[in-house]
Amino acid sequence: MGEKREITRAAAVWCGLMLSYLASGLLQLLWPGIPFVIVVNILFTILCFALVKGKGEGRETLGFDRGRLVPSCLAGLAWSAVIVAVNGIIPGILRGGELSPLGSIVPNLVYFMALISFPEEVIFRGYLLGRLESVMEGKYGAVILSGVLFMLLHIPYQAVVSGNFLELLLNGYGMTLVMTFVWHIVFCILLKKTGAIYGAVLFHGIMDWSNGLFL
Repeated sequence: MGEKREITRAAAVWCGLMLSYLASGLLQLLWPGIPFVIVVNILFTILCFALVKGKGEGRETLGFDRGRLVPSCLAGLAWSAVIVAVNGIIPGILRGGELSPLGSIVPNLVYFMALISFPEEVIFRGYLLGRLESVMEGKYGAVILSGVLFMLLHIPYQAVVSGNFLELLLNGYGMTLVMTFVWHIVFCILLKKTGAIYGAVLFHGIMDWSNGLFL
C-alpha cells in the first residue's frame, strides 16, 4: 500500500509539473517579462522536499547525503571541466567568438545552477527517480522511465511559445529532446557513481552555463 501511494504521488507531481509548464507557456505569451517556468521549478522543488519531510524521511532520500558531499562535488567539477572545454571553450575559440562579459558570466552561472539545475535534479534525479526505483524491478527501468518523463517535460512550454511545434521539431528541437534524454542518463550515472546528487547539480548547471560562455 505504501509503495502504491508513493508512485501515485510521484505521478501526480509529474502530471502537475507538465500542466504547470503548459500553463507557463500560455502565461508567457500574455506577460513575456515574467519567468513563469522558474517559479514553477521553485514551487515543485519545495513540494518534493515537503513530500519527503511529510513522510518523516531525511533529505538523503533525495540524494543529499552529506557523507558523500566532497567526492560527489569533486566528480561533478571534474566532469564539468571536460564539458566546459568541449562545449564552451574549444567551439568558442574555433569560431573566433568573444568571451562573454564577466558581468554576465557570473550571474548566468548562478541562474543556471540555482534556478535550472538544482530544481530539475531534485525533482527528477532526486524525487521521481528514487520513487520509481522503489517500485520497479530491474537495474535500468526507473532510469529509463524517468528519462522519458524528463524529456517529455520539455515539450509543453515549447509547444505553446513556439507557435508551430512541428516546425520547431523539424528545425532541430527533436534532436534537443533526444539529447535531453541522453543527458538524463549522464546525470544518473554521476548520481549513482558518487552516491549523492551534488555532483549532478554542479555538472548540469555548468553544462547549461557553458553554452553561453562565448558570444
